[in-house]
Amino acid sequence: MAYRPFYEEFPTVAEQETRAITIAPGERSRLPVGEYGFVEMFCDEPGCDCRRVFFSVLSSTRHQIEAVVAWGWEKPEFYATWMNTRNPRVVAELKGPVLNVGSPATALAPALLELTRTVLLRDPHYVERIKRHYQMFRQRIEGGRPVTGPPRTERPAKKLDLPSARTAPVDVAYRPARRLPKTKPHVRPARRDDCPRARTGIPPKPSLPFAAETPPGAAFSHYEITTEPMPEPHYQRLPQRVKEEIERLHDIVQRRPREAIPALQDLITRYPRVPQLYNYLSVAHARAGQRREAEAVVEENYRRNPEYVFARVNYAEVCLARGDYAQVAEIFAHTFDLSLLYPQRKRFHLSEVANFMGLAGLYFLATGNRELAEHYDTFLQQIAPEFPMTRRLHKTLFPVIIYLTHLCFRESKEVSYLSTHCV
Repeated sequence: MAYRPFYEEFPTVAEQETRAITIAPGERSRLPVGEYGFVEMFCDEPGCDCRRVFFSVLSSTRHQIEAVVAWGWEKPEFYATWMNTRNPRVVAELKGPVLNVGSPATALAPALLELTRTVLLRDPHYVERIKRHYQMFRQRIEGGRPVTGPPRTERPAKKLDLPSARTAPVDVAYRPARRLPKTKPHVRPARRDDCPRARTGIPPKPSLPFAAETPPGAAFSHYEITTEPMPEPHYQRLPQRVKEEIERLHDIVQRRPREAIPALQDLITRYPRVPQLYNYLSVAHARAGQRREAEAVVEENYRRNPEYVFARVNYAEVCLARGDYAQVAEIFAHTFDLSLLYPQRKRFHLSEVANFMGLAGLYFLATGNRELAEHYDTFLQQIAPEFPMTRRLHKTLFPVIIYLTHLCFRESKEVSYLSTHCV
């Protein structure tokens, strides 16, 4: 099974609730003075209910992972049943806390294991927080279903964990939701007209993106951002039977992409003005390992449907990957403002804005304007923190160690060895 950081699924919660322990000068400790952050990781295997957490322990002074500590909060009997074993050594390893075999471990690892056992896990409020994070993470992995995984011996064979498609038709990809108030956004191209259907994270009262002066090279305008469905005209005019066929192919693309390719090509021949079909076909080629074919379909979609936001964004993403920055600017008419690209529109879907802004941020970062890229990132963290493109831009701006340092040590406070600093 694979363990994934909690912050990848819930970055906002992680920033608020990641725990750090500070070793102050004069403390009796085998650890050097400094802060030690405990980054939580949980199992991402569908159907699993192992009830364990892995802590990647990061040092504020050396900026590296010093140890990985595994711990399970249930009684030993639970893990004996879960693993179907009576071997007390195996059960003890599962329950922990123990240093995880095969993970990074420096000379500080034994002392950090002791710190975990004697300080971190003796805080009942923090233990409850870990359990809550586990439930949140597992429900996300299971698609919102309750976490009631069977014992290990009864679990079905592990399936290929394919991510949900990011190419659902715009008019069916989102459930109705409340509107966001008009704001003054920085604009970026939208990525594939998708985003997991149940993962739209929208703060109840998003603040303005930039209260200070306008960053150099930025264009601002007012328009409304919504999460309500916004039907694509050409798709809406399709016969109902064709819509149903497209929905069926949407599911096939995820698991049997090669099977979906001929059917999608036939639909594109009959309905060349329906941009979603090209998105499906490009994803099918990509999943089948046919990168050149996927890029060709993306380019064809842009050629045939240049006014479709996601056609622009997807082709711009291909050009960005090629290092053709001039072509990216050309695709967006040398402006990164949605309202200037689409003057007839006063309303955009959150997925359009988030994907557009994310790609704009990547473009500016690649062309040397990090300050402007960070402004895009700041706004995206406010309106769409859980979107894949938001995470991509943030990870590109802040590589893992830099990001973990920010996550764990954003407020440096000197506290005693037997105290914990949690925000």
